[in-house]
Amino acid sequence: MATFKSENVTINTTSKSLFDFLSNLNNLEGLMPLDKISEWESTETECSFKIPNLGKIGFKHDTFTEPSQIKLVSLNDKPFGFSMDFNLTENGDSTSAQIIVDANLNPMLKIMVEKPLTAFFNGIAKKLANKSF
Repeated sequence: MATFKSENVTINTTSKSLFDFLSNLNNLEGLMPLDKISEWESTETECSFKIPNLGKIGFKHDTFTEPSQIKLVSLNDKPFGFSMDFNLTENGDSTSAQIIVDANLNPMLKIMVEKPLTAFFNGIAKKLANKSF
C-alpha cells in the first residue's frame, strides 16, 4: 500500500460548505488539471477520467463523516485500486483541507508514479484553496 498526501491548504469557507461542494463529484472537474486529464465523466456520486500513460481512473462515494471527511474509492482495480480521502478541519471562518490517497501499488510502480501523483493531488488542493465559495 502506498500513501500520497497533498499539501494542507486553507480555504475561506466553512467545513460544511466545503463538504457539500466536494460531496457532489460533478464539482471535481473544475479542480482537475485539465491539461493532464481527458475523457471526464461524472454524476453526483461517481466520476472517471483518463490520465495519459496511466489509463482510465474512476472513483465513487464510499463513506462520509459530515462535515470533516469524504472517502471515495476506486470504481475498479484497473490500473490499481485506491481510496481518496478529503480531510476537512474548520478553523473559524476557514477550513483546512488535505487529500490523502492510499493505493495498491507494487514498490516499483510506486517509485514511478510518486512524484507525478503527488503533484497531481497538490494541484487539486491548490485549486481548491483558490476557489471562491
